[in-house]
Amino acid sequence: MNIKEAAKQFVEAHKPDTLDVDHLSIGYGSVEGYLEAEGQPASDCGERYIEISSHDSMTSNPIIVSWYEEAWQIAFYRKAAEDRVSRQDHEPEIWFDPDFDEAIRQAVELYADGVFDLSVTRFEDGVAVEIEPIEDYIDTAASLPKFTYNQMLQDARLLARQSGVQIRRAEGEVNGKAAYEFVNAKTKEVISLGSHNVFNASMLYENVLAGNLEGVTAKEVA
Repeated sequence: MNIKEAAKQFVEAHKPDTLDVDHLSIGYGSVEGYLEAEGQPASDCGERYIEISSHDSMTSNPIIVSWYEEAWQIAFYRKAAEDRVSRQDHEPEIWFDPDFDEAIRQAVELYADGVFDLSVTRFEDGVAVEIEPIEDYIDTAASLPKFTYNQMLQDARLLARQSGVQIRRAEGEVNGKAAYEFVNAKTKEVISLGSHNVFNASMLYENVLAGNLEGVTAKEVA
């Protein structure tokens, strides 16, 4: 079941007048938004759930509504194949993360730690559907001169949340709301590039911090 189907089931499983959908929509945007924010992990394959209390449920018993979200599996071994002796040695370590960027960050760090047979696999509906090619991320992350891939994403997200940012350039100074919106848009571009080309993202990120963005004028962000 996907989250859209789960949201429908969640509403239908409530007694009349026990669920204020309009109130949920104000706080979370939609019932789906509420499930996404409040749902708890149920398994390592991207499954999540939420419980409806017996007081609120149509059956007067607790009801569990569960669904699957897209998730990425990071799998690896601590020892090379020829050095695996015990049963534990032959069992891969497996981690899951619902965030692609975070999964790649973890994979890059694990590679740097020297793990073996590292892989990242995309899961949908609890089923493995695609192995992500991680070689390019590993190669480009290794070439970053000043900061790691993880630092880039964390700092970029922080920068996007800062208000009152001032950006100086030849055309003049832009500040306040316009500067914030500009930096926010550029930071999203940084994060998007970070998912595909770490080196290019790092260059754009350095320019964002420096306020030195060629081809962008004050008029474009005002």
